[in-house]
Formats: sequence, structure tokens, C-alpha cells
Amino acid sequence: MTEIDKADIDFPNDLLHELDNYSFTIPETGEKVEKPKGFITPLVIITSNREKELPPAFLRRCIYFYIDFPSQDDLCTY
Repeated sequence: MTEIDKADIDFPNDLLHELDNYSFTIPETGEKVEKPKGFITPLVIITSNREKELPPAFLRRCIYFYIDFPSQDDLCTY
């Protein structure tokens, strides 16, 4: 997946749940996968092209950095 706003509408909140618990269950096998001892919290980078609004609960837990599209002067020309 390239941008979170292209995912199913429930995906951002489902992702929050999994990242909060750092565990998940594999539906096909029923196996529960949990974080190992000494687990270091990862830095998760999520992209969006702002096609759809994301849930407020999801956005409250994010740090935003908006990157403007480069101007013609910023682009390399040959």
C-alpha cells in the first residue's frame, strides 16, 4: 500500500489498535503474535496524498509534515 487514505475506511483505526497493543491474531490459524521481550517501539512512517479525510482519533496520534510539490526551479532540468 502506498498511501493510507487509499485503504479501507476502517484501516487507520485498525492500525492504531494493532500499534497500541503491538500484537495481532492471524485469523486463518488463530495464532496470536505478541511483541517479544526487549521489544523496541518502531518509528512508523505513513504517507497520504490527502484524497480522503482520515479519522480524527488517528490524526491526533500523528505528527504531520507536509511536503509541497517542487517548483519548476527546484526540479533538475537537462
